[in-house]
Amino acid sequence: MITRATTMEEVETATGMKMKPIDLKRMHALCTDAGTLIFDSDGNGKHRLKLLYAKPEARGQDAKDLINAAFSWMFVNTDAMTIIGVFDLDNLACKAMVPHTPYKSLIESDGQYVYTITVASWIKARDVNEAARAMADAGFPDKANAVVSAWNAWVNKRGVTNG
Repeated sequence: MITRATTMEEVETATGMKMKPIDLKRMHALCTDAGTLIFDSDGNGKHRLKLLYAKPEARGQDAKDLINAAFSWMFVNTDAMTIIGVFDLDNLACKAMVPHTPYKSLIESDGQYVYTITVASWIKARDVNEAARAMADAGFPDKANAVVSAWNAWVNKRGVTNG
């Protein structure tokens, strides 16, 4: 179960780390028993993954569930259309996790990997109508309508179905 931290004390308790203060009105700190992800908005539906912290006792499946639940939360409960994360080339744990998420691209750039997940790549792994209902219920009806319209155009063009 994902919870959104609303105080720095909650973030520090969830991560076990002392952190510089962050703007929790603009940023989203999403926590589970397995760890914490912090996202920062670049505006216009773009969000950057600023921190991915998995607790030392978390297993690979726990980390995978944490990451996918946080991405889902972001796409449903915010204006997120794109999430971008950057990590070092030698971070093998992050690289190993990428295939277990509905990512759009992973490219090498300036000695780092740039990971991108879009609402379109995320929606392909779920039922589009359920996802759109969740978005509308969370206060993003225009986003929900745009996602359904884009999905229907993609389906019509390719002759595929979801689910």
